[in-house]
Amino acid sequence: MDYPFQFTDAFFIKINFVRKSAKLPSGTSEVNAQLKVIEDRYPEQLQINLRTISSKKSLLQLEMELVGLFKYVGSNPEEDKNLINQFVSEKAITMLWPFIIQFSKILTGVMGIQPVTLPFPIDFKFQPESVTSEK
Repeated sequence: MDYPFQFTDAFFIKINFVRKSAKLPSGTSEVNAQLKVIEDRYPEQLQINLRTISSKKSLLQLEMELVGLFKYVGSNPEEDKNLINQFVSEKAITMLWPFIIQFSKILTGVMGIQPVTLPFPIDFKFQPESVTSEK
């Protein structure tokens, strides 16, 4: 499905890495993903915040928050507003997640440890009650 939202920008607003041990296992890190949609500038702009937090049991604590900005390119903003939750679940997560993956690999590599691989959140279903209008 084609959605009437066009990706325009992404930037990190929070990056926090804490290394709990000198020796870290290589492989995949378990993380939780949270999405928050901010519609206060819709239809001119749709903001989606993607936050990832590693498992508390992980020896490397990761917390990152990425902001993705999308502009509305459709012709009926009121009707298309109903597509936001579906767009977030099906497209936005796949557009934003690679920024999180690459940044964590680069940063852990620069730290001198085996680059951390984050699993892709498959079948992520955005929860409609999390949609907010912050003013």
